[in-house]
Amino acid sequence: MSKRQAAANSPLRRDISRALALRGKRAVGIRLSMTKPELYQPPDGGEKVWVRWFFWRLVSRNDYNVTRPKYGIFHGGLTQRTLERSLREWFPDHRCTIDGKIDL
Repeated sequence: MSKRQAAANSPLRRDISRALALRGKRAVGIRLSMTKPELYQPPDGGEKVWVRWFFWRLVSRNDYNVTRPKYGIFHGGLTQRTLERSLREWFPDHRCTIDGKIDL
């Protein structure tokens, strides 16, 4: 499977698409907040991996939350630039903002 096919099947893309379908015109933007990469040790003692914790939510024209934050985790070498480019490609009619404003 190519990277493009994997992105098309992305759980993040699917979840945001569902939320947008339910919220209609109230949601004009997507805000995603993520941490810097950090090494994570799985509870099962497996090999450490690089991860970024994140949450996303839909926002209104005035940047008010339209949905509750939904949390997740990225692994591997995903960069903020790559994610921002993907979100803008997937959701061209919505404002996409990515920041580092996240506390876990």
